[in-house]
Amino acid sequence: MMAAMLCSKTELAGMPLQLNVFPQGRFLAWLELRLIECSLRLSRPGPIAGAHVAYGNLQNAMGKKVCIFAHYDANGSIDAATYRYIDAIKTAGYATLFVAATERLPDEIIERLKEFCAAVLIRPNGGLDFASWKAAMLAFPCVFDAEELLLANDSVWLVRPLEAVFRRMAQERCDFWGLTASMERRPHIQSYFLCFRSSCLRSAVFRKFWSRVGMLQSKNLIIRCYESTLTQTLALAGLRGASYIAPQTCAHGKNPTLTHGVELLELSAFPVIKKQLLRENPERKPLLRLASFTAAPEIHQVTCHTLPPVSVLLPTYNGAAWIASFLSSCRLHEHGDILIRDDGSTDATTEIIEKYMKQGMDICLHKGARLGVVGNVARLLEHLGKPYFLLADQDDIWEKDKIPALFEAMRRLEVDHGADAPLLVYSDAALINADGELTHPSYFKASRTPPTWSENFRNALVMSNAPGCTMLGNRALAKAALPVPDEAFMHDWWLLLIAGALGGVRVVNAPLVQYRQHGANIMGAAIWDVRNICSKIASGWTRGRNAVRKTQAQAAALLSHCGHAMPSDKKALCAAWAGMPGFSWFKRIRTCLDMGFRKPGMARNGGLMLCG
Repeated sequence: MMAAMLCSKTELAGMPLQLNVFPQGRFLAWLELRLIECSLRLSRPGPIAGAHVAYGNLQNAMGKKVCIFAHYDANGSIDAATYRYIDAIKTAGYATLFVAATERLPDEIIERLKEFCAAVLIRPNGGLDFASWKAAMLAFPCVFDAEELLLANDSVWLVRPLEAVFRRMAQERCDFWGLTASMERRPHIQSYFLCFRSSCLRSAVFRKFWSRVGMLQSKNLIIRCYESTLTQTLALAGLRGASYIAPQTCAHGKNPTLTHGVELLELSAFPVIKKQLLRENPERKPLLRLASFTAAPEIHQVTCHTLPPVSVLLPTYNGAAWIASFLSSCRLHEHGDILIRDDGSTDATTEIIEKYMKQGMDICLHKGARLGVVGNVARLLEHLGKPYFLLADQDDIWEKDKIPALFEAMRRLEVDHGADAPLLVYSDAALINADGELTHPSYFKASRTPPTWSENFRNALVMSNAPGCTMLGNRALAKAALPVPDEAFMHDWWLLLIAGALGGVRVVNAPLVQYRQHGANIMGAAIWDVRNICSKIASGWTRGRNAVRKTQAQAAALLSHCGHAMPSDKKALCAAWAGMPGFSWFKRIRTCLDMGFRKPGMARNGGLMLCG
């Protein structure tokens, strides 16, 4: 009955797919549904409160296409995007029952809704979309006699017309269908856009399902008991479900509208984008490409901004072999410049830089005595005049969308923490060798570390996976980080800890830099493979302990530097990690367990327990 799920863009654009609803077998699916039914009876969900019909009537739906549209706004307002969405549904031939979960809907809004809707219902907020859909079914039982019933909600923005979707799905032999399939919890067709045909509407199992829907307040419980079970309930009764898009790239436990929202919009006809993707971006992917797929104003409002002034901070030392390729890749906008401090190079590094200066590149070159990379960057931070800075390595190559993608994440940080707080953004990087050949497409995957690892201050105290050459910071961070103490492990780690302690950190989960690995690296990328693990074991316990002690000395310096301004929870974490050298081995183990100090992976944690 079911086809294999798709993965490539070419396959994604192919014919609709029926979903493999029972990967573990029909009996186990049946048993799981019975257990969920029992848990629902024990939780005793309350009845769905009746909805007040503010406008319209639908006495006979026979032969009609009906849509129940669930909407929520705390203030009872409706934005322009929602009006466009319900207008598109009307254009597709559906009579819309608009259900507003709010205390009151102003008369002028009801008057405008009359243009698009067959009826407008108002109900008390609670139970999310499933409660709104059922409230409309209770008010208009004739919807079960319709030719088609479309359930939709305002959790998405319509960015393209719906006609292509309806035209294509009309050719699919199925009883119900939706836009996307998810493997989250169990295989199911997602409910934000779900269409049922007459064969499904007339079935006893469909009506029985909705008779059991009650007032649940937990979103996770609603997804578990209603959304993710609806598909399997219908499929067990022999009804066939299909999905407009069913990407194989959506692994177990993933929601494709959030993990692959950009890839879905790359398909020419996919019509919607989840608001949550633009609001939270849980996968931390750059969203700038979205604006090239659609003219929807909501997308452009989120993704298109003028880039603010920024300085690239570039410490150089004997980098003549690579500095030209870096400067050629550094695509700055009109308000950007490059601050370079050369640390006493003995090769042609400064001559190459001066050549680019003569070509009109906005570069300010400082030459000085040897300070080392940490001291060199600290001196550049002291000279920062612009509101933002980008750290750079002389031997790397930047991707063309690096700066816009980092600033997109910076704007989200400023919303969450305020523009005056110390803020830092970092990204993934592709690894290349000395000749510029790709050796690994992702630093995070090569090092076997989660992309969001360094967003957490507790994690960052123990280990950093944020490459300095990918970092964007603000002036507040530069000011708070100075003076950089001698105990700082590296300048980028110090900046990460300052931002984590006093402001915020965010990752962009995309390789925005080609990170060159060669024999002259001050600190290269730690590739976590068998050879690397064996090398660390061979280097001995003493070397591992010394490395951990340096991170604890760094934490002690951080506590002295800005402990007075830290939130109490972060100050306690910092003090605990800094105090570890004075503890016995057993107390260090206990402190790691109590405070949650850890590293990614069993091998690293084993080393931490031995050397911590």
